[in-house]
Amino acid sequence: MNPTTRKTRNILIGLFTLCSLGLSVSIFAGTKKENPVEIKVDSNEKSQPIFQLKLNNKEAGEYLIVIEDNSGNQIYSEKVSGINLVKKYRFRDADENLSEENLDLVFKVTSIKTGKTQAYKVSSTSQTVETYSVAKL
Repeated sequence: MNPTTRKTRNILIGLFTLCSLGLSVSIFAGTKKENPVEIKVDSNEKSQPIFQLKLNNKEAGEYLIVIEDNSGNQIYSEKVSGINLVKKYRFRDADENLSEENLDLVFKVTSIKTGKTQAYKVSSTSQTVETYSVAKL
């Protein structure tokens, strides 16, 4: 192989490696982003899910929390204030229209200060899983 060709090839491989590493670092540097609102199923009580709403606000503020059913009817609302608030909700005892099959809720969190609203839809799905095992006798 020609020494000039070998040198050019090594330079191109080096540049390619450098560019690849440079791009991968910049891509991963900005991916960590804290969600201002988190909603998850915290636990179950009497076969009913308990939803946990967490506000990850760094400074004290007032928020309006509105929860609607799948028809758009408001089933709960409250005004809360503070920092890093955690609230838990369970609805099936209070509203018989929220059965296991049609549990669709919309959580709306509105900042009183800015007027911005974030909405999250929570839906239930059920799944039957059967597993079989085969063993040699």
